[in-house]
Amino acid sequence: MSIHLERGKILLQQNRIEMAKKELRLELSQNPNHAYAMGLLALCHSRSKEIKESIQLVENAIGLEPNNTYLFYLQAHIYLQANRIEDAKAAANNGLLISPNEPALFQVKSSIALFQDDWEGALRNAEIGLGLDPENVELINLRARALIQLNRKQEASSTLDYALHKSPEDPLSHTNKGWVAIENDNYDEAVTHFKEALRLSPTFNFAQMGLKEAIKGKNIFYRQILKFFLWTNKMTNEGRWKLLIGAFIIYQILVQIADYFPSSIPFLAPFIIAYIVFAFSTWIARPISNLFLRLHPLGKLALTDDEKLASNVVGGFLIAGILSIVAYFITDFELLALLGGWMILMLIPLGGVFGMDKDSKARKYLITYSLILGIIGLAFIFFPFVDILLYAFGLGIFFYGWVVNYLVMKAAKEVR
Repeated sequence: MSIHLERGKILLQQNRIEMAKKELRLELSQNPNHAYAMGLLALCHSRSKEIKESIQLVENAIGLEPNNTYLFYLQAHIYLQANRIEDAKAAANNGLLISPNEPALFQVKSSIALFQDDWEGALRNAEIGLGLDPENVELINLRARALIQLNRKQEASSTLDYALHKSPEDPLSHTNKGWVAIENDNYDEAVTHFKEALRLSPTFNFAQMGLKEAIKGKNIFYRQILKFFLWTNKMTNEGRWKLLIGAFIIYQILVQIADYFPSSIPFLAPFIIAYIVFAFSTWIARPISNLFLRLHPLGKLALTDDEKLASNVVGGFLIAGILSIVAYFITDFELLALLGGWMILMLIPLGGVFGMDKDSKARKYLITYSLILGIIGLAFIFFPFVDILLYAFGLGIFFYGWVVNYLVMKAAKEVR
């Protein structure tokens, strides 16, 4: 192995991506048809989120060595990162035609199944891979993640205990063990595992996210929202749509019953109010809880700049909205009530915007949607005689969750 290729591999393992690219390009300048070096360079570009370059490089590498199983494994991973799911499946299956007993290809097939919310498929492929390589820690972790999603928590915990026995300093195993602890309401244990994962890999985003959720989960109010998030995360996209539509239909039925039978209001009102409060809370729970997390000595270190911005914006709107409404009751100035109501309702689209990855297309769509919605709402405040503005703003807020689901699925079909 040449010195440039060796250095490139080491730098890639150390996640020093730009330096690894430089070494691998030097290797390719000397050996232009070195397929393995080309594949590693493709991996570097994928980690830099330069997906188009990555895809082109790995396809060129496969053109040079069409029987290299590792290159098909890389190609499948890169296509998965690009959300080209069918291409990722095809790459993995093409690799299996060459090497039917290659554990790494079942590993990537398990990852693809997890991405598609196919928990049974993820478990099946992980177990096939483990039948070929029982000591593969990545496959063990994939099996555990599938078991978590299938709500087989005890099996998942035992699987991760085995992974940690085989590799006690594997950050992914500690992270998954932390998520199992959250599922079982063991928040102190979860914090311990996430802290260990971050000691081993300080920039591991999955562990950072888990640490924040574990700390916030100690709060009894946020804990209920977290349980709801974890529950819906186990559903397929179809299941989430059914939940959204079903809850909406039930809510409408209760409202209609209360309207036609006023005597039922004392009984139905708590359910209607609970639905509205809980639905509202799911949008603002994370950014508001992050505001309090900033006071936690450990939690504040795990917050990203984007999460701090979200907590500032959402917290600012909430406080300003409440103060405006309080001021209305003091001054009886109607404009303050309208402005306060607008700010509190705008927490829903703001929470949705910051709930998306900052680089995702879904966030860009939601920013545009939220800006339009906010302008319509403000326009009604200053032109209250234009009823259509109120109807448009109300409908935009009410159906926001539907819009979010649609845009997320739309963005998922596009190459980032």
